[in-house]
Parts: sequence; structure tokens; C-alpha cells
Amino acid sequence: MPAHAAPGDLTCGLTTLTITLSPPLTPTNHKTKATGTGSLSACVSLNGVHSDLKSASITGTGNAEFAAPVNASIKGTADFTWNTGEVSKFTFEVNSDPLNPKFSAKVTEGPLAGDTSGGSPAIWLPDVDPLTGSLKGFTVIAAGASFN
Repeated sequence: MPAHAAPGDLTCGLTTLTITLSPPLTPTNHKTKATGTGSLSACVSLNGVHSDLKSASITGTGNAEFAAPVNASIKGTADFTWNTGEVSKFTFEVNSDPLNPKFSAKVTEGPLAGDTSGGSPAIWLPDVDPLTGSLKGFTVIAAGASFN
């Protein structure tokens, strides 16, 4: 398959992602490491170029910075491991601001190389320690992801 960005390359239905921050972010610990796992499912290639890609697992790592009590800014790299066994590498940025959460990704290698995806997740669930107020991570559930 050619490596290019084209409208309608791939649209996936439910997207889930769990991000763990270790150590947790606090008002005094402003920087930490992030690890994440997740999945893409019900993927369809509207232009037919990537019709073999139906689902993927996601693994990644990055650096997180404290921005507010339940807000983190994360930048890193990750992989999609597709149902075909192929791997797409991508860079990403996430902002967990509860009033304006955003994510963006750019595929750098493998299927969908050159494509970007981004938007606002449908559900953003912070994992906050009730005793310390530290942000231990969060779960993201999005209604879908499109790659163009």
C-alpha cells in the first residue's frame, strides 16, 4: 500500500485509551512519565485504500506536565498494531483540560503514514486520588477517530 495521506483513508468507531501517570502529577510534581494502552475498532476505509485495516491495539509512552488540578498536557510516541499485524508509528499530543479536552496524532511510519487525526474525546474520566488530589491518569472514550 502506498504511504500517503488521502481524504477518507480510515474511520474507526469506538476508540478507548487508558493513560497512567507515574509518579502521579501534583501541584508540587509538575512533570512525569505517561504510558498508555488502548484500541481502535470498527474501522472502515471510505476510499478503499486501507480496507484491510479493521482494528488496532495502541501502546505508547510520553512526557506529561501538570497544568491544573485534573489537567495534564502529554506529548509522546505510540504504535497502532493493526489486525493485519502491520504497525503504524505515530506522534501525539493530548490535553486533558476538562472544559476543552483535545488530542492530535500524526502517523509517521507504516500504514496511514502522513495521515493526521484529532479532535475532542467524547468521555474523559480522570483518575484522581481522593486523599491527595494527585492525577494518576485517565481513561478516554471517543465516538470515533478519522485519519486523513
